[in-house]
Amino acid sequence: MSFKERFESMEINLNQFYKMGIYCFLVISFANLFTLLHNWNIMIFSAKVSGLFGVIFNFCLVLFFKYLLNGLPKEEVKAPEEVNFDEMIEKLE
Repeated sequence: MSFKERFESMEINLNQFYKMGIYCFLVISFANLFTLLHNWNIMIFSAKVSGLFGVIFNFCLVLFFKYLLNGLPKEEVKAPEEVNFDEMIEKLE
């Protein structure tokens, strides 16, 4: 199966989407935080404010995706079908 065929048949459910959002924004948040701390001394005031609130916003997105993930219904466990014991007894006889 080629990459194009696999890509076209790929399905992503909400659970996977929310987890990908959490991981992506978490990586972005820590990278932006590291950059902000590394360049803090050479930044002007407006860049510090912008960078700080950008990091806060990214962490808020992580929490938002976590909230959405927790709000998904749990996977339903299928109840076993009812067994008709009378039919089973008749088949055995």
